[in-house]
Amino acid sequence: MTAGRGIVHEEYHSKNFSKDGGTFEMCQLWVNLPKKYKMTKPRYQPILNDQIPTVTLPFEEPAEEKALATVRLIAGELNNIKGAAKTFSPVQMWDVILPHASVEVDIPFPSDHNCIIFVRRGGVKIYSDDERTSTLGPQDIALMHLDGSNNLRIKVEQQDTRLLIMGGEPLDEPIAAHGPFVMNSHDEIRQAMKDYSSGKF
Repeated sequence: MTAGRGIVHEEYHSKNFSKDGGTFEMCQLWVNLPKKYKMTKPRYQPILNDQIPTVTLPFEEPAEEKALATVRLIAGELNNIKGAAKTFSPVQMWDVILPHASVEVDIPFPSDHNCIIFVRRGGVKIYSDDERTSTLGPQDIALMHLDGSNNLRIKVEQQDTRLLIMGGEPLDEPIAAHGPFVMNSHDEIRQAMKDYSSGKF
């Protein structure tokens, strides 16, 4: 969802889930809009499972059952394949499936993008360029440094590990936030609150 110049919304799961129950996973992220797009028209992108393209790693191994990793491209680009979501600045959001334990996987990632690795389930060891390692388990997060590297080297510690790899091009713009409002200055925040109170959105 793009909030843009303002949208009032409600989030809820389906009636069937309320009735039957089950496992419900959700990851909610705030991605800052560039200043020039802050007042863009709000929009919602309903992206279904079969609309998300996949890329296998290594690239030369096209058979998914033999791949070391399968990357579901929710947003961004990998190996010249574009993700399903439309974004206002370069953003990567990848659901990474790592089926085999005790293997090392190299995952290309733009060297000029910030990067976060979140372990949905399983476990990994992450290598840095200076040979240091970080071990992550379920629900752990690694904030990667902008060090010029265009590759993430990961050792899979547990079978059927799942990661979210997220990042984007730094905007290098000021951020002002208050409640649900995010702008570039406190004057803009005050105006947004005034617009909301007067029913302009």
